[in-house]
Amino acid sequence: MCFNSLNIPIKYIATEDITCYKICKKKNNKYYSLYYRKKYIPNKIYRMIKNFYIKKDLYKSMSETNIIYNINKGYHSYMNYITTLSYFELLGGTIVSMCICKFVIPKGSTYYKNEKENIYVSNKIKFIQEIK
Repeated sequence: MCFNSLNIPIKYIATEDITCYKICKKKNNKYYSLYYRKKYIPNKIYRMIKNFYIKKDLYKSMSETNIIYNINKGYHSYMNYITTLSYFELLGGTIVSMCICKFVIPKGSTYYKNEKENIYVSNKIKFIQEIK
């Protein structure tokens, strides 16, 4: 999952816990992020060690050139269950080891949101539970 935007990302501070979702791999009752294999334990808050880095890239298509802003570091998650479910099915959600998990971005966390892609990237995240 990547955070890419044509608009300069705006930094927010969570004024309350924000519910979000991730697609995880489950192995021997342990949960791992799908892309970087980060292990998640229920009710533990995970924190970024480094600061966010917003990278500016040029994207060239046949008809135009755009600047794209991307954030690769941080905890990436989906903003809602419907978006998560659609990616889960697109990725072949019938594979036994994949599951959808509920997380929260804890109050006080720094985060960015991409409403077009329904993605958050935050400096903290807390694993709540598997839901599908």
